[in-house]
Amino acid sequence: MRANSLLTRVAVSVGAVAIVTGAIFALKGVAPVLSLGVLYIFAVLPVAISFGLPYAVAVAVGSMLAFNFFFLPPTHTFALHDSANWVALAVYLVTAVVVSELATRGRRRA
Repeated sequence: MRANSLLTRVAVSVGAVAIVTGAIFALKGVAPVLSLGVLYIFAVLPVAISFGLPYAVAVAVGSMLAFNFFFLPPTHTFALHDSANWVALAVYLVTAVVVSELATRGRRRA
């Protein structure tokens, strides 16, 4: 893979997490923050479909870290005190793997 393509994929992956994080900041006044964490799926899905498993897993982990750092108490730390946070990370990772595999199979058939 060319360096330019790698840089583009990394930039899109980071950008997806940043866009969803911004959307959660914008929406946290109208909905509970814990409910808004599911929006990170909109970062994981397109990356999984477009770039494959390694990028999807990175976005899933990055999404959980961003959500934990910016929105979950104690904010601005990476402490995961609540077991529900680990469940959220597991859901992001499973989604990343499943969607990535489905997209790979679809590309092979095409």
